[in-house]
Amino acid sequence: MTKQKINVQDQLLFQARKDKLQVRIYLVRGLMLQGRVVSYDPYSILIESQGKMQLLFKHGISTIDFPPGFRPKADVEDSDSDSE
Repeated sequence: MTKQKINVQDQLLFQARKDKLQVRIYLVRGLMLQGRVVSYDPYSILIESQGKMQLLFKHGISTIDFPPGFRPKADVEDSDSDSE
């Protein structure tokens, strides 16, 4: 039986969107944006910040910082077990 791989990025973004969390997104150029994840796809993330929508391209993002205590609902460690 083949185990389905967990996409950690999608899992974290889904949980942040569902829980309407405020996240900090650091861009490659050093700028920090703070907002709520509204939507995402393989190439971009749409956030709402200060009443405005901003479309961020993932290739320009270096880090996404989640609030303290944030834990995804499912196990992200399952995705590592396939590589052993």
